[in-house]
Amino acid sequence: MIRAGRKNSVAPEFGGSYDPSQMRAVILAVLFAAGLTAGDPARDARWQQDVAYLGAQLPVRHPDFYSIVPQAQFRAAVDGLYGAVPNMSDPEVMAGLARIVAMANDGHTGLYLTQRNSVFHQLPLRFQWFQDGLFVTGAGDGYTQALGQKVVQIGDVGVDDAYAAIVPIVSHENDIWVRFYSPIYLANADILQALKIAPDNTVIRFVLQDLSGKQFSLDVQSLAAGITPALNSLPAGSAGFTPSYRRQIDQKYWFTYSEASHLLYVAYNQCANMTNLPFTQFNMQVWAAFDSNPVETMVVDLRNNSGGDSSIFNPFLAAKSQRSARFAKVRFYVIIGRQTYSSAILNAISMQQGAAGTTLKLVGEPTGGSPNSYGEVQSMVLPNSQLSIGYSTRYFSFPQYPPGSMLPDVMVAMTSADYFARHDPFLAAVLADGPRNSRTASTGDFLVANAASLRTDLPVAPGALASLFGDFANGTVFVNGVVAQTVAAAPRQINFQIPADASVGSAIFEVRVDGSVIGSANGAIAATAPGLFVSDWLDTARPAAAAGGLFPGAELELLGTGQGTSNLQPAVYFGADRGEVLWSAADTDVPGLWRVRVRVPDNPGAVGQVPVFVTVGGAASNGVTVQVNR
Repeated sequence: MIRAGRKNSVAPEFGGSYDPSQMRAVILAVLFAAGLTAGDPARDARWQQDVAYLGAQLPVRHPDFYSIVPQAQFRAAVDGLYGAVPNMSDPEVMAGLARIVAMANDGHTGLYLTQRNSVFHQLPLRFQWFQDGLFVTGAGDGYTQALGQKVVQIGDVGVDDAYAAIVPIVSHENDIWVRFYSPIYLANADILQALKIAPDNTVIRFVLQDLSGKQFSLDVQSLAAGITPALNSLPAGSAGFTPSYRRQIDQKYWFTYSEASHLLYVAYNQCANMTNLPFTQFNMQVWAAFDSNPVETMVVDLRNNSGGDSSIFNPFLAAKSQRSARFAKVRFYVIIGRQTYSSAILNAISMQQGAAGTTLKLVGEPTGGSPNSYGEVQSMVLPNSQLSIGYSTRYFSFPQYPPGSMLPDVMVAMTSADYFARHDPFLAAVLADGPRNSRTASTGDFLVANAASLRTDLPVAPGALASLFGDFANGTVFVNGVVAQTVAAAPRQINFQIPADASVGSAIFEVRVDGSVIGSANGAIAATAPGLFVSDWLDTARPAAAAGGLFPGAELELLGTGQGTSNLQPAVYFGADRGEVLWSAADTDVPGLWRVRVRVPDNPGAVGQVPVFVTVGGAASNGVTVQVNR
């Protein structure tokens, strides 16, 4: 089955029929140079003709348009934009067109404004959404103080309101896709002005927040029209390890084998052939590596894959089927994420359906696309602006899958701390080989977290050090009615130790003052819930506690908590390579503290800042960094 989808690029495309390189750039330049603002009757007439063309063509080209969008609502939107053109700037008209197309709630039916970046004013910033908010991951010279900072406000509005303004102009089936795509529009000065997020497109004021919680303003000058910003990145690739999902992203597919971890990792970034290495040839190389090495874990990573031709992947499925006897002993994982879309979802479904006799788990976050959705895209071009609009021609249905995103078996969140520490929590969950659906967030009057990782969306463990955050006076913490030993207390934080005999499962945390309960929270206790301490939480790299510059073969001592009370042997990973654990034990002086000593593996690719994490009992810790020298 072929389902044309978005190609893997910064600006997603629509199927094989749409190629931005074929856009008539000269016509675009002439059109927009003739009327960048309202007030030109000829310019207004051109735009109105485009609006009318869209209104007439889209409903008849899409197979079920009026069953999705009420005809009266659609006509009102088209007529409203047509009449408003004389009072709108070009970017405002374009945003209006994109908003009309997005009414279909069909991610394959859309008008992506980035196709005309040649006339937009970009900002020298790059953003990414994480579980804990929107952060700056790239910045031009002169704005590097923004790197690693959380975005609080853009222009005149808070970041959540800015996001809400972007949502209606991005064609999508779920919020996950908008979270992936919206940062591109949030770095476009013309779109920010068109959506009334910022008052003009020349200088945009941002309010940022550093790791200490301090906020500051930064005025960012937009670039000349058509200029692509040159950005400094955080983390900088030259300063250390690059996680697998961020390597070779310009390649449609690649693989690597870790001898230390017996891990075969296949990155499948686009459902298309490479000219210099057709997929059939690449596939033979993958399975040759499988046949000649002791593979305990195999990963197919689809998190960067926005689609293409799903049939390209068929040789992989056939080769896997031929090795069913050996594969029954292999842990098989498929990583999915917000950029997983269209044909990549079909490939994930094919691997699930062909997993008989195999332990297969989907790991990651919900996909940006849906198994039950439209696809097989064609495109039409508006007569004057030459803007290309993709539209679906076929509906794909998989009744065994519920509506909405494809959901992972093991849900993993990416935080800003993970990203800036070069840590890949998706791959960490694979290597931990833990249970399905193990994430449990604390709720209630307080937030409860592992005292090392400070993650409030994960369980804590018996005997572990924990932190409780909230608005309270100093008090005593009780866990399921049992008093917990307080380690330290402040007006809004209490550090305490989970009772060693606490039962695994749901838990109630209470704070009592003079015997009275002043607040409570619901959470969870797991047999193991490891976390690693860092030496400086104000350092975006999250350097490990008790670690300095190291060489391969050196011994490293990590400080953590949450190992549980069963004396399970942990595994320690440097990137994806397993290190030799020399010993693991509870600290004899500090209750709840855990010490792990490990030998640094000799991996030529792991140099500079290298992420380290621990797995024990099917759970993975947060990532911290160490400096590895050679």
